[in-house]
Amino acid sequence: VATITGAAGGTFSATNGLVIDSLTGEIDLSSATAGNYQVTYTPSADINNWSLVGQPVNGTEIDERLGFSNDLNYDGNVFISGTYYNNLNGQASGVVKVYEFNSGSWVQKGQSLYGDNSEDKFGYSVSINAAGDIIAVGSLWDDDNGENSGSVKIYQFINSAWVLLGSQINGEFAYDYCGSDVELDSLGTKIIIGAENNPNG
Repeated sequence: VATITGAAGGTFSATNGLVIDSLTGEIDLSSATAGNYQVTYTPSADINNWSLVGQPVNGTEIDERLGFSNDLNYDGNVFISGTYYNNLNGQASGVVKVYEFNSGSWVQKGQSLYGDNSEDKFGYSVSINAAGDIIAVGSLWDDDNGENSGSVKIYQFINSAWVLLGSQINGEFAYDYCGSDVELDSLGTKIIIGAENNPNG
């Protein structure tokens, strides 16, 4: 008996002439004739097969809203989480943290990054590159170029710390809401920035 394996819960099937157990993947060689056959494995669609990876990562304040914005790197072993209602530097100044999966647990990677001022909403949007060493963070209500003009900061992980990469990118106008969405390319060298209230559309 030959056996083909797959993730638990799926089903196996084969083209005519090959007998395969749909649940175990065992092939009945005694009834098979020489030839080429196609074996298909269909994973289970049951969402209950999802299992928790590592421990839950929790917020530190009431109404902090950890997890409002999240992004995973390509391998799924580094993630960034934005918490735009953190109040360390004033109400809704915001905080962003990056975690890396290490020895079965999510461990914070580098320092926490905080919004500069009250109501900045730093961390409203986040993005991480494929390698997990460059991140972008939107501050929807940053006021550096007018009230609620918004801004985006990009950081690179250098010598075990997140270092600002280049200069802050500000919204063009008051109430631009620059940073309502951000998306880095896989290398982290290009970025798309949303400004949901920009008058130019």
